[in-house]
Amino acid sequence: RSQRSGARQHRTRDGRWIYLLILADAHWAKLTEALAMPERSDEDLKRLRDRKAQRERVEAAVSEAIGALDFAEAKAKLGAAGLGFHEVMPLERVLESPQA
Repeated sequence: RSQRSGARQHRTRDGRWIYLLILADAHWAKLTEALAMPERSDEDLKRLRDRKAQRERVEAAVSEAIGALDFAEAKAKLGAAGLGFHEVMPLERVLESPQA
């Protein structure tokens, strides 16, 4: 588990992992909109300090939203929203990567 609020890995429906970095309030708004999360209209989560205070709730909500999508779907939605994320790959996939 990350020590930093807003930075964490989440498992997709097809068992792949996404490391997501959501620090700014604008990023939160884009994330909740892109993933059609019910939290997008929650005034208690609009500001970073409020999300930090409700960290477990926020992480559970994001994990649920990402977990409802296959990796390709999540990648498309997050990319279209201009959000920062990366796939967390197991070692065998890393070694197969063109950059390896």
